[in-house]
Amino acid sequence: MPHHASRTEQELVDLRWDSVLLDYPYTPPRLRGMKLPWAFILPHRAQKLRQGQSYRDSEINQYVKEWEAFGFSPEAYALLCSSVRGAVEYLRIAYKSEAQQAAISRRLDELNIDLESRNLARWNLNPEQWSRLPNLLTRVRPSVAVKWIIYMDDRDNQG
Repeated sequence: MPHHASRTEQELVDLRWDSVLLDYPYTPPRLRGMKLPWAFILPHRAQKLRQGQSYRDSEINQYVKEWEAFGFSPEAYALLCSSVRGAVEYLRIAYKSEAQQAAISRRLDELNIDLESRNLARWNLNPEQWSRLPNLLTRVRPSVAVKWIIYMDDRDNQG
């Protein structure tokens, strides 16, 4: 395991982003329709991470900067990505009326979430649409915060 004592704080944050993006890989828009050989790409990236090296190119760097601009740490991004599917499943069970189901479906479309796709990289999450999450995480559980944002619940603005 590489020794990280001489690394700057930013280098450590970059490596944490690289780690998170191994579980939740980002696919640049120009490559979204293509079948990427993740079976080869991810092990290569994992090897670089184990060596303490960043693997990011300029497109991935830009993607990370967009999330950071809205207050996301690598850990907050991972919480979001790991919580979306469960939050949607909960909302679909809890809100059963046709109108509620239609509202949830419209909102998922707005958020670019396609639950039929197992590949999170195809969801194309937009950091601006999730910008309330870092603040909400200081007041409620991650699963609740994600549900509120998906269902457009305004309770986060109440005292």
